[in-house]
Amino acid sequence: MSLKKFLALPVVLGAIFALSVGAILGFRYLVSAPSSDSSPISLSITQGQSVSQIANTLEKEGLIRSALVYRIFVRLSGFESKLQAGTFKLARDLPMKDLTYRLSRGTTDQTITTLEGWRLEEIAELLEKKQIVTKDEFLEAATKKFSYDFLPNYSGGLDRPYRKLEGYLFPDTYQIAAQSSAETIINTMLKNFSVRVTSAMRSDAGKNKLTLDETIRLASIVEREGAKDADRALVAGILIKRLQTPGWKIESDVTVQFALGYEAKNKTWWRKDITSDDLNIDSAYNTRKNGGLPPTPIASPGLSSIKATIYPKASDYWFYVADSVGVTHYARTIDEHTANIQKYNVH
Repeated sequence: MSLKKFLALPVVLGAIFALSVGAILGFRYLVSAPSSDSSPISLSITQGQSVSQIANTLEKEGLIRSALVYRIFVRLSGFESKLQAGTFKLARDLPMKDLTYRLSRGTTDQTITTLEGWRLEEIAELLEKKQIVTKDEFLEAATKKFSYDFLPNYSGGLDRPYRKLEGYLFPDTYQIAAQSSAETIINTMLKNFSVRVTSAMRSDAGKNKLTLDETIRLASIVEREGAKDADRALVAGILIKRLQTPGWKIESDVTVQFALGYEAKNKTWWRKDITSDDLNIDSAYNTRKNGGLPPTPIASPGLSSIKATIYPKASDYWFYVADSVGVTHYARTIDEHTANIQKYNVH
């Protein structure tokens, strides 16, 4: 190699590097928000419009910087077939990614109802069924950090990363705005919890020598036990007494149901027929084998169960069992309890 060519090589490499950096920075600029203006713009997309036509309309309205870059972005990001028809409220301060996300979500607000006693996966499945967000999107969003003072700080040991929000997505009826992200939905549910579970209630939980998190864990068991409103405080009192008495375990089958997880045969997260082998499942959630509370709540308790756990009813009972029509029968001794199980044919 001649000296002239050798000296020219760094110049060529430097030029290539500069062009590469310039291309990356240029692309980032072109996909960024074209303006800081957050004023909403009404934009209509008709059925059958091509990506090119949509891109040209977006560029004309000042919602993107380049129609060409938008077409490339949509194709590379997999949104080409997901853009929907409808009338959208958009703003010029949206980056290309957020803008496209909204265009792929449709325009109709939805009303959803999450039920007391549901676990996170059931909430996620409802949102997917309603075509609001996918189950995976919701569960992935639940792994992120949310800044609420009532949320527990689990240091580890969870069976799933999203489990840290289990029990805190308050069961209620929600109006979900069009194009809401999974994180927005989660924040809405957490804010509802912060309002419904008042500061006075959180303070009163300490009178039972329980933290708020321990209270919610116990309330989730009360919720899943299926007790009627009139029985919840009494059931909660029995569980608290068991929890705080040396040598006793909670021994709740609903925590075993949670540990067993989804049953494909009956398409349920809460299997009814539990075998003796099931009761011996090796899980931190199995309160038949382990003392104390499960690592997290097992479901989202409703306000009635939370209040019953904060304000339990004392009794001299140690056992309870619900019959086939939901009536709860109480016992002071194991012999009385065994007799109730036989009398009401409880399995």
